[in-house]
Amino acid sequence: MTHSPTDPGRIDGRRPWAFAAAIALAAAALAATHLLAEMLGGPRYSFALAAVALAAGVGGTGAGLLAGVASAAGHAWLFLAPRQSLWIADRADALGLAGYLASACVVAVVVGAFRAAQRRAQGGLSDARAAEERLRLMTEGLHAHAILLLDPSGAVTGWNATAERLTGWPEAEIFGQSFGRFHPPEERDAGRPEQLLWRATRDARAEEEGWRVRKDGTRFYATVVLTALRDADGRLTGFAHVMRDITERRRAEEAERFSLEAGAVLAESIHPEEMLERLARLAVPRVADWCVIETLEGDRQLRLVALAHPDPRREHALRELRLRFPPDPDTSPVWRALRTGQPEVASEGDAAALAALAPEPEHREALRAEGLRAWVVVPLTAGRRTLGALTLAVSTPDRDFGSRELGIARDLARRAAQALHDASLYLEAQRAGRERDEVLAILSHDLRAPLGAAFAAARAIRADTPEGPTGERIRRSAVAVERAAEAMSRLVADLLDLAGLEAGRLVVVRRPEHTAALVRAAVEAQREAAARGGVTLVVEAAETLPDVDADRDRVLQVLGNLLADALQATEGGHVTVRARAVESGRAVAFEIEDSGRAIPEEELAHFFDRYRRGRGASARGASLGLAVARGIVEAHGGRIWAESRSGQGSRFTFTLPAAAPWQSRSAREVAGTR
Repeated sequence: MTHSPTDPGRIDGRRPWAFAAAIALAAAALAATHLLAEMLGGPRYSFALAAVALAAGVGGTGAGLLAGVASAAGHAWLFLAPRQSLWIADRADALGLAGYLASACVVAVVVGAFRAAQRRAQGGLSDARAAEERLRLMTEGLHAHAILLLDPSGAVTGWNATAERLTGWPEAEIFGQSFGRFHPPEERDAGRPEQLLWRATRDARAEEEGWRVRKDGTRFYATVVLTALRDADGRLTGFAHVMRDITERRRAEEAERFSLEAGAVLAESIHPEEMLERLARLAVPRVADWCVIETLEGDRQLRLVALAHPDPRREHALRELRLRFPPDPDTSPVWRALRTGQPEVASEGDAAALAALAPEPEHREALRAEGLRAWVVVPLTAGRRTLGALTLAVSTPDRDFGSRELGIARDLARRAAQALHDASLYLEAQRAGRERDEVLAILSHDLRAPLGAAFAAARAIRADTPEGPTGERIRRSAVAVERAAEAMSRLVADLLDLAGLEAGRLVVVRRPEHTAALVRAAVEAQREAAARGGVTLVVEAAETLPDVDADRDRVLQVLGNLLADALQATEGGHVTVRARAVESGRAVAFEIEDSGRAIPEEELAHFFDRYRRGRGASARGASLGLAVARGIVEAHGGRIWAESRSGQGSRFTFTLPAAAPWQSRSAREVAGTR
């Protein structure tokens, strides 16, 4: 037999107290024998045997044997002749001592064995109690699990209290019934319970997740583990069926997926009606059995935008009902939600809510026929604007509108309202853009012709006017008309360019262009204007600069607009036009630096915004040229910015990408043949 370290029948050196007690008991027995020897008529072994029994009972067989040997040695030393010697001279004394030792061994073994058996029994009882406690803890830990025992055919033969609470079936009614009663009817018809039994029989274990049905017809979503039970010979004796309700977890996962899909639907479409129709289709049957979305038109009129139901026939019937019985502005919960901005929730059996929803008896009966059980109406609100209402209704018994469903409805309505608001703004912006383009086209057509005529007439007058004081005044007036017509033509061109930039229609035809040639051409175009203002133009552009990959006309337009602003702000000073390679030759920076009036620091960040006033003393009204310049530069993939310090003038800088080396060489060869 294998003993544990604490087996009381084992001689264990790790328990010296047991052996010390054995020696002490043996000594006490010898002392008692010595004191009572005359009364007993000589030494007797009774006290020694008692000491052996006590030692074995306290310390086990080993301690009892030790007490027996110690007592025998003490008797030989103290009481048997010759005394104070372990030699025994008398044969009778030797036989008596041997008999005592034999008796002591028997007593030690018997008492020690009894003690060991008693300890083992106590240990077994403790183990049983510990196992019982572990089983109790395991059972308590499985309080959320419905545990059923099935016979080999799948009939219920036993279960725990959780199974009864979860399924709603009393024990007396379900025992003997097939566990398939917990499956939805469509799964029973498809043979799913039998398939699950077959899989568990084949593989020893089968797992699945799916809907299950309570006695009252409501459904819950559960994880199921079915384990085959077999006897020692391998024969199938039944199944253990463990089921856990995870409906809340599944609904949370479904709500998260629905929220993501709804966000995608709202982001994909910009047409309000199409967006709301798709949203209603998504909501059914995910969060409701039917969905109605209406938009507010005027103070007392709702327009049906979307209505969805899984059954096309019933959807048509519900649409007909909605058109025949529109919501009453005075009593309908839809209008009440629109007025208060708060959801209206009605549960099953709320007769007052149903009467408010459908005042007409025919309407109420029709809704009952469609199975209406509960509904929620949530207003579509964006900011302070109420745009319409979202109605979700349920007709299946296992559905209702609790806090989770109401939260989903609120979130859906909020996002739908914001998307509807954004889509309306987008469509409004599109309409405004089309109207603006039409106005600009009319302005361009109606203004360019008279401006061209005025410009040509002023130039003809200036050329044909005779010399003399009167002629000089006429020529100055003609020049003023020319400049005004030219400025107006530039303004019309800037308006058209700005409209093209905003609509993404600005065309940029890029090809390699000689950088220094661009700078010279831009400066020459402004030479006359600089001379009129007494401004000196300085050019710093090396011929060896990399070519730029750019639209020549557009770049000259940018340089011209920036030079015009610099000349307006500079009187009698100088303006420097500079070009230099940057970014290790991958780009070219163009700089227009003037000595004129500085730009206030607070205006630098908005210097290239639309309709900003120019710096020149004559600048009146809005300047569009700088905004156009920024749009052209960004269309090339470059950047533009302004720097200014009081007393030091201002500097405009923009960058353009350099042309590829092989393109630059080709461009220079072409330029050399001009």
